[in-house]
Formats: sequence, C-alpha cells, structure tokens
Amino acid sequence: MNDLNSVNLVGRLVRDPELKYSQGGYAILSLSIAVNRSIKRGDQWQEMVSYFDVVVYGKMAEHQSQYLCKGKQIGLIGRLDQQRWTGQDGQNHSKVVIIAEQIERFGGNDQNQNQKQNNSYQRPAQQSAQNYQQPDNYDGYDSSDFPEEIPF
Repeated sequence: MNDLNSVNLVGRLVRDPELKYSQGGYAILSLSIAVNRSIKRGDQWQEMVSYFDVVVYGKMAEHQSQYLCKGKQIGLIGRLDQQRWTGQDGQNHSKVVIIAEQIERFGGNDQNQNQKQNNSYQRPAQQSAQNYQQPDNYDGYDSSDFPEEIPF
C-alpha cells in the first residue's frame, strides 16, 4: 500500500520562474511561491509567510513558463519530494521541494503577464539542452540551485 503524499497550495511567485533543459532535452521549470496566512496572537492578527520551492517537468513546464512571472498568483496540486545530493565539499545535503502536477493561474491578463509573453526569449530545446550541464550526481536538479545549509 502506498502512503499519501499530496500538497495543495495557493500563493504568489516571488521571482520569475527559471526554465532549464536536461541534457536529454527534458524541460525543468523552477519557481518559488509565498503562501500567506493570518494568525491571531492575543488581540492582534499577524501575517505569516511561508516560502516553497516548486519544480514543474516536461510539457507543462514549457507551457507554464510562457505565462508565469513574479507576483502572479497560482494554485497548485503536487507532491513533496526530498532531493538528495553530494556537494562539492563531499557533504551530503537534502532539500524538500514540491513537484507540481497541476497549476492553475489566477487573475486576468495583467500587464506583466502580457509583457512577459511579448518579450520572452525562448531558445530551441536542442540549444538549451547543450548549454545545460548536469552534475555527475544528477537527480533532477542542478546542485548549484540549492543552498549548502538548510535553515531549520
């Protein structure tokens, strides 16, 4: 029997997504979202923010990269994935990311979205794949994308 691993979030992109390609030409879109919530402490409501790294693969990555930009609100359904790698210093590291399986964009066509569509630079998949170098310990991510220490 499989265990349950499901995540549903609504948040805003904190930076423009980054589209890369593996050496085999497989699209990998990395993005980060901020999810806000309010909690009451005494008589005061306080805003709490959690930040999550999200990865999108394949055709969905290529499609969503055309429409997503910093500040855009999205909803996603995905799963948690613990990424493990060995750093250049020989130390083992890990990071939990969300693998998006569905993404819903909220809001209309704002100026940032239209500007991104009109000014987006898209390299052919072959050229992008040639420029992207995987580390020897490739497990789906470029280890340079991860901090050396996880802050918790």
